[in-house]
Amino acid sequence: MAEGDAELRVEALIRWQHPELGLVGPADFIPIAEESGTVVPIGDWVIEQACKMGRAMLDRGIPLRMAINISVKQLHHPHFLEHLESVIEANDFPAERLELEITENTFLSDTDRVVTLLKKIRKLGILIALDDFGSGFSSLGYLKRLPIDFIKIDRSFVRDLPEDLESRAITSSVIHLAHQLNIKVIAEGVETEQQLAFLKGKHVDFVQGFFFHRPMSMESLSKLDIKVAKD
Repeated sequence: MAEGDAELRVEALIRWQHPELGLVGPADFIPIAEESGTVVPIGDWVIEQACKMGRAMLDRGIPLRMAINISVKQLHHPHFLEHLESVIEANDFPAERLELEITENTFLSDTDRVVTLLKKIRKLGILIALDDFGSGFSSLGYLKRLPIDFIKIDRSFVRDLPEDLESRAITSSVIHLAHQLNIKVIAEGVETEQQLAFLKGKHVDFVQGFFFHRPMSMESLSKLDIKVAKD
């Protein structure tokens, strides 16, 4: 969950309920799905469920934005855009309330095609976030030409705030640079009041992390007395 301005933002997280191992996190099975190619149908299902649940939340009077992680293989699938449009329409979920999170390695190959696709997605009203910024190649040359709305600062930099000098410098610089490019910034992995205070002091746009809430079911989320930060 992320908070900032007067907007509630939630991120769809997938877990595998294994009959023997119990609840398995994505780090343990998504790499296998990537290798086998099953990440595409899994990703399609996540989009469908996220839009369905998002619509249900809107119907309960909870205005939210739903973020979904998208894999490289999903973006390269020839019917990705078509499927995305059909799911939004079928669930009557407003495109402007959907945010797709992609990682920097998305642009390591066939960059022009990916940029063209993202522009088409944004024309639908869907927002694009560059996830885990700082953990990959972080080329500023790429950044200035990418059709993105948000940068998510990698939690590895947020974790050591505000004590670590290098983390302070990098975080401050990323926020300043993004704002100069008219890109909003989400800081992920916020777990302490001190981290939050530092980021607010640097005028970060949104914050996300365990300081607010741990991952929860949509049913649990709907029962919260949600108060969105406005400063």
